[in-house]
Amino acid sequence: MITVPSQSMLFEGEQNPAYGLLRSRRFFVEAIALGW
Repeated sequence: MITVPSQSMLFEGEQNPAYGLLRSRRFFVEAIALGW
């Protein structure tokens, strides 16, 4: 469930760079929490 929304966040990041950076950073935090 996390991987699909994260991909959509990355696509949104392309349209909104500043907003995408916040989402991408949140994605990395979730990835680290999952143990990636």
